Amino acid sequence: MRAFMCGGSGLLLLYAALIALADAITKDIATTYAAPQLFAVSGTVVCLLCLIAARREPEDRQAMRTRCPRAMALRSAMTVVAGIFFFSHFVIFPLPMSFSLSG
Repeated sequence: MRAFMCGGSGLLLLYAALIALADAITKDIATTYAAPQLFAVSGTVVCLLCLIAARREPEDRQAMRTRCPRAMALRSAMTVVAGIFFFSHFVIFPLPMSFSLSG
């Protein structure tokens, strides 16, 4: 049990370090790109990682398939629409008003 707790603590510290590194990388990249471009780059990276994961285990490809392709397509389209609305929101509302509406 003690070894399990030490392993969990180690994973927690590793996670904290990785999330801090991801935050630093995002802030560094955000100075170069506008928010919609950053969103597109992030989506592209996630898509590439998913494709790599899908190709790694050919026998597990069935696990990557959906039984409801229409629902998945609708969900994907709504995610894109939500992202577009989210970033266009900052053009319409000033930033202080945006934070007061979301909190």
